[in-house]
Amino acid sequence: EFAGWQCVGINYLGDYGANFGQLLAAYRLWADEDAVRANPVPELLALYIRFNEEAKDNPDLTEQARACLRALAEGEEEMVGLWRYFIDEGTKEAERIYGILDVHFDESLGESFFAEKLDDVVARFEQAGLAEESEGALIVRVDEGEDMPPCMLRTSNNTSTYHSRDIAALLYRREQYDFDKMVYVTDMRQSLHFRQVFKAIELLGLEWASQCVHAPFGMMSFKGAAIATRKGNIVFLEEVLDKAVQLTADIIAEKNPDLEGRDQIAKQVGISAVIFADVNNRRTRDISFDLNEVLNFDGETGPYVQYTHARFCSILRKHGAAVDQEADLSCLGEIAEMRVARQLSEFPDSVERACEENEPSYIASYLIDLATVANRFYNELPVLVAADDQLTAARVRLVDCVGQVLRSGLSLLGMKAPKEM
Repeated sequence: EFAGWQCVGINYLGDYGANFGQLLAAYRLWADEDAVRANPVPELLALYIRFNEEAKDNPDLTEQARACLRALAEGEEEMVGLWRYFIDEGTKEAERIYGILDVHFDESLGESFFAEKLDDVVARFEQAGLAEESEGALIVRVDEGEDMPPCMLRTSNNTSTYHSRDIAALLYRREQYDFDKMVYVTDMRQSLHFRQVFKAIELLGLEWASQCVHAPFGMMSFKGAAIATRKGNIVFLEEVLDKAVQLTADIIAEKNPDLEGRDQIAKQVGISAVIFADVNNRRTRDISFDLNEVLNFDGETGPYVQYTHARFCSILRKHGAAVDQEADLSCLGEIAEMRVARQLSEFPDSVERACEENEPSYIASYLIDLATVANRFYNELPVLVAADDQLTAARVRLVDCVGQVLRSGLSLLGMKAPKEM
């Protein structure tokens, strides 16, 4: 949007598939209904983890999960009712976390919406002569020398697949939005899946297949332990955010106990610090997460950038007058000033590059570099020069520009820019 595109943010809810068969089977076997109703998401998660643990030594559990999924696909009342309950509770919890992060979507549709479009997808590939049966399933061969396994459209149980649901969703979005570019953001483990999907669309003769892009991201771990839902190795995002906010509040209490509105600022800084720790890395890199490093006000962190912004806002408050937007910048020439001016001039290129490569880390790196040269300027030169009103006006204008670009960059990354810290 900042670069001039009309953007549509789509949240594609994973509300269908084998994992729901597993959860339905686990619920029927072991659920304490009162406990689930009292605390749905953690209780359902515990059931899911238990199922995957016990299924390792009990193949019958896998067959029970498949039976539940078939019953769901056939519209069995009990299975549909439970599934809808799971989805409703999961969605409520997700929306609550999105609210904490100030994340909003223009459209939210789940895989289940597109499972009902399986027949349309199959018909298109059959008409194109691309669909063939293999061991009871329906597939599309997409390798063509690219060493890719087939794209499965329909299972041997006559149910939809991740491939067919994604193809249905892609066709739907093309019809709805006639997009110039479609960016899928998922973790790297789905890279092969999207290569298969895009190739299948290309084989249908749809030229816009080249406008579909997968922007994969690396995995996150905490002190070397990778997050894995099925194994129960889980860190809840809300717990991380709460801890970050509390640690930030402790730092503020120590360094600036009289800060007005410090609870709100602690929330803004703590949550933004977690966001920055993610986007400051190249998108495809795996991240080992350490809150103490993330909240370091002196390192290459979100708080460091935010603190620089607050510092430059403080200069403007001390100036106490409107910024003279016509101030003569020709009187600036010190090396520290030129470093800042040069860095400011590179902001548009950083934004353009980030857009072209779907790489937010370019913006994060840019902000670190700007904060670094801005702080050197702050430490080397006085801004409010009592004996020279012209020089003061020019430096105040430079300070204002730094503040504006820091705010814009932080906003692009989904972060806040407090005026005091």
